[in-house]
Amino acid sequence: MNVDILKYHIFPRVVRANQKQVITAIGLDESSRFYDDCQYFANVHALEDYDIPQDPMYPAKHVVEDIPCRCENGVVTFEYFFKGEQEWNIRIFRKEVEKHQNPIYQFYPVAWKHLIDRPLNGISARIYSLEEDLYTRRPLKGDLHIHTVFTDGEESPEMSAALYRKAGFDFIAITDHNTIAPALQVVENFREIPTQLKIYPGEEIHNGHDCYFHMVNLGCHESVCEKIMESRETVEQAIDAIEGEIEVPEHLDKREIAWRTWFQREIHKSGGISILPHPYGIIGGTYNVQTKVAEYVIREGLCDVLEAVSGTENLAARRLQAVFWQEMRAKGLDIPIVGSSDTHSAAARDFKTFDYSWTIVFAQNKDTVLEDILAKYSVAVDNIDQKDKSVYGSMRLAKYAWFLIDNYYPHHDALCSDIGSPLLRRVFGDTSQDRLTVLLEEELEKYNQSFFGS
Repeated sequence: MNVDILKYHIFPRVVRANQKQVITAIGLDESSRFYDDCQYFANVHALEDYDIPQDPMYPAKHVVEDIPCRCENGVVTFEYFFKGEQEWNIRIFRKEVEKHQNPIYQFYPVAWKHLIDRPLNGISARIYSLEEDLYTRRPLKGDLHIHTVFTDGEESPEMSAALYRKAGFDFIAITDHNTIAPALQVVENFREIPTQLKIYPGEEIHNGHDCYFHMVNLGCHESVCEKIMESRETVEQAIDAIEGEIEVPEHLDKREIAWRTWFQREIHKSGGISILPHPYGIIGGTYNVQTKVAEYVIREGLCDVLEAVSGTENLAARRLQAVFWQEMRAKGLDIPIVGSSDTHSAAARDFKTFDYSWTIVFAQNKDTVLEDILAKYSVAVDNIDQKDKSVYGSMRLAKYAWFLIDNYYPHHDALCSDIGSPLLRRVFGDTSQDRLTVLLEEELEKYNQSFFGS
């Protein structure tokens, strides 16, 4: 992380494209103070669509303007027109070093030249300019495939939710096998807890032993799988009827497609959207979904969203899912994507896939996440190697996501870590933690408003 971000408050970091914007910098520490009797300048350099000339002597180097800054009461400001949607590098610096120089430097000018020259080098930060449709949205980090102790997980839905907030997540979905009850329970229990974490109800549904497969039903108000468990015979009759009405290519199993058709219809009736999970996860020695089936399901609209990255420690399976999504796009099947962990433990994060995969949704607000995913305002993040992430999505969203991962999320996640501690104690029954949770959530909101300029 850029150390300057710890010593300086620079805002906003996200601005409207094709408009002038005032950028403000404040030194937070004795080592980073701005002085009113010094003249400061700013360089602004676009990473991509630059409109500044190249140095004729060094074509790879661009000539940037030294923009005079204003400094009052230790606050530096300058104004700039940010052209187009792209990332920018800014540098704020002085052209002289004598004023306010530590007197001890004169005794060691050679050894401490880097300290003497510090005002000349200045401070740097990245800024992103966005077109209006993306500027008015906010990035929310989430996981839409989580299991709890009510099926084959290891923590309660409430503990899982608190641990997810502590890890920097803004929204989650509880998706236990064959039941929506745990998800509805945690949604209800969190109504009285003052956190901004959004929890969506869901379930991971199966069709039993016949053409065994998985689907995630997300945002639903009733369980689809419970219909099978209540009356398998009735459901089988419905599958028979669907099998009689559909035409399926010979290379596919008609019964499986009938099941998948029934699931899609019932998911939508339940108020949910469907996610095709872990297609290349290896279950029982085979891929969870045959490639030809997965392509047909997407082509015929038998799922709404694809897990382009999902929770498995098998690297080949993880990367094949992303490659499959890219191949579908090449064939004109541009399905919305998410990254989900399929975690079975948010506490034992060292071996249970927690935080291995997640989604960034560029949302209108936290209540519109699902519709924003369907509108293709999401990217999938592969985080299995904490030091070497991968981001999958459209080029436009992926570039912005990388900026956020480097510049926004480190502090966002640190603030969420603070929130998660009293939230976890609250889940365990200590209602006095609500006051602290409120204050910490307000700190996060202040940071968001500063970073995004609103």
